Amino acid sequence: MINICLALHDEKGTYAKYTAVTMLSVFLSTKESVRVFLLHDNTLSEENKHRFDSLVNEYNQRIEFVLIDAVDEWNSLKNISAFTVGTMFRLLIPTVLPDEVEKVIYLDSDIVVNMDVSELWNMDFADKLILGRKEIRYDNPIFNLGVDENTYINAGVLLMDLKAIRSKYDFLAETTSYLRAHPDCMWNDEDAINYVLDGQQRVISNRFNSYTAKLRENFEEKHDSCIYHFAGDFPHPIDMKDYDALFFDVLKKTPFGDGIINSVFFRDAEYIAKQKKKIALELTNRLKKASNIAFWGAKETAAYKELKERVRFAKKNVRFLDSKDELNGTKLDGYVVCHPNEIVGENDVFVVVLAYNHYEVISKSLTDMGFTEHKNYACVNEFFYSESWMRGYLDRVV
Repeated sequence: MINICLALHDEKGTYAKYTAVTMLSVFLSTKESVRVFLLHDNTLSEENKHRFDSLVNEYNQRIEFVLIDAVDEWNSLKNISAFTVGTMFRLLIPTVLPDEVEKVIYLDSDIVVNMDVSELWNMDFADKLILGRKEIRYDNPIFNLGVDENTYINAGVLLMDLKAIRSKYDFLAETTSYLRAHPDCMWNDEDAINYVLDGQQRVISNRFNSYTAKLRENFEEKHDSCIYHFAGDFPHPIDMKDYDALFFDVLKKTPFGDGIINSVFFRDAEYIAKQKKKIALELTNRLKKASNIAFWGAKETAAYKELKERVRFAKKNVRFLDSKDELNGTKLDGYVVCHPNEIVGENDVFVVVLAYNHYEVISKSLTDMGFTEHKNYACVNEFFYSESWMRGYLDRVV
């Protein structure tokens, strides 16, 4: 029997369907029996728990629900809001899974499996403790701490030797200690795993963790016999690639996918895409005409730099806004950083929100100040047409 571990934090009740797709794609692709350990907190509703039970029973597999209480230290991490606390549950795997479980495959919930996972399950650890694909980022400050960038692995797909990890490490204590010492670390639990297990990672083929974003970027339709990972990406209902079609095909077979393919999401997706393109053009033209511009978020981004090339700010009044007192009066890219309260009452300012991960909160603040979305402010992502809006739109379908 193959042990699979999944993790779910579902505050809005809309993410469980992605976990179900990952789970069912394993069942559909794998001949051997599977036992699923679903790590979850109290955000898993009884209705969705029943759906998971129904799915597992339909395919004659097993599931064990493991209720997680979040570790207090995690709440102090400054950038955890950019992710989800559910990703942190990986750090608990050696602790909360039964001692009889000596190894496990961990899978993120933005994954659809297109191969028999027994191929991964049966791989030799080769005297290592954890297997995964090599991460493609090379700018991580963790490498300055001595972690080998050549063996730093992505934590979205892992094969873990739990018996050996338990015997050699107090895994939760050591990873939590790392996070406590480095609250601003770039990739939270992934950094912690690679720091604690540095030298114990075995790098395996990218086929076991194939980034759809890279496939899409390289105009690749598919990657046969692999595990697709929508890291930094999401299933596209327009101009579908094989991995998009696979995701939606599996989704409609889950208890979460009733009627989804015939929903308004698919009927109207192309029309809405055209509207998004129109908004991007209108916002860019509005920015070009504005003489008073404020960028909320004292951090340069690739999008800001592209806007700067597109719009040319040389003859405009430009400021950065940030609520951190220590940044007030400093400069970024030659422009002064001010507190957001400074723009209260300025009717001619147009605000571009660079801090898109916090857009919902910032948007409310701007609305409270009397600004109107798209008229006086907009998220930086909206100036560049992309299909990222589909991610949120899909969440509202079921």
